[in-house]
Amino acid sequence: MSTREEIVQQADLLGYRGEKREEYLNRFKVLAERAAIARKEEAERFARKEEAERAATIELDVRDDLDIWLTRFERFIESNSWSRDKWSSSMCALLTGRALDCYGRLSSEQAQDYDKVKQALMKRYDLTEDGYRRKFRLCKPAEGESPDMYFVRIVTYLDRWIELSRTEKSDET
Repeated sequence: MSTREEIVQQADLLGYRGEKREEYLNRFKVLAERAAIARKEEAERFARKEEAERAATIELDVRDDLDIWLTRFERFIESNSWSRDKWSSSMCALLTGRALDCYGRLSSEQAQDYDKVKQALMKRYDLTEDGYRRKFRLCKPAEGESPDMYFVRIVTYLDRWIELSRTEKSDET
């Protein structure tokens, strides 16, 4: 017997007739629709979470640009609302090669602090004030890179150079 048939039987047993019976049946229909919507939303949330966990496997390859990888990693974990205290442990599972070697040389305390891990990796990959100065000064358009993409890349190098040099950014500089 279906749920609808059971509800109809309950209405009959309660002696509901006419409008009162229809009101009773409609109330259960609305509740059933709300429950179906809630189940669908829960399934969608679960699917999004699974997809996010699958997408979290953005391993760092030695051919990758660490700065771009870190930006992608941070955007990903922020968009999925991961708590900051889990960032370091989440990242260490994705590191390979030089990055993993660098991480392995940190103390346990340092390895738990995302900012310290990031700083150590940036130093290892020469993403320092001097490193960005060199990148900015030696930057040339890459093959297949559009002028807009090149512009964004060179401005990013300049911004990071200024940021890491702790220099005030102004229109006169």
